Amino acid sequence: MLSSVWRGTKNGLKMQPKQAARLGEPPCRPAPGVMERAVKAVAIVSLLTGANPESFNFQNPVATNPGHFLDPAASPVPYRLGSAADVINIWTLALTAIGLQR
Repeated sequence: MLSSVWRGTKNGLKMQPKQAARLGEPPCRPAPGVMERAVKAVAIVSLLTGANPESFNFQNPVATNPGHFLDPAASPVPYRLGSAADVINIWTLALTAIGLQR
């Protein structure tokens, strides 16, 4: 059902942002488990290429947000706020906003 609605928005069906928010996430998300495997693969590659295993944080393996550079034990609140400001999340939000404008 969701895929037909999203396909309809691509083909000119007008939808308000509130209506889109009620539908949930778009069906173009990867299958369950794919992102976890991708993160594990990136973590393995970074460890094999010379990352320090003692300072490696599996929750934040790649520096796509400011939280990667903070110590989670010393400053948990700035770490969580910095981790939420992820470049990939911001890019996804921007693309969703552009899609809802059309």
